Amino acid sequence: MGKLDPDLHVGLLRYLRALALEVGAAVAAGRPPAGVRLSDGRYSVDVRREPVIVYYTVHPDEREVRVPDLIWLRT
Repeated sequence: MGKLDPDLHVGLLRYLRALALEVGAAVAAGRPPAGVRLSDGRYSVDVRREPVIVYYTVHPDEREVRVPDLIWLRT
């Protein structure tokens, strides 16, 4: 993705960092994380104004947010 669209690559990295901070704050405050919770425990968020969908999982014991799936819809 970085070679095909460097601006999207940098923007997505910044988005994921902000998402991790937001999710961490929500979990610490006892609120639900951002996005839609799926039946398998993952959360889904659309990256606004970009053709990207991110699926992530929350692991509070390890203080981690993992992104097992990132779907980039090339147009």
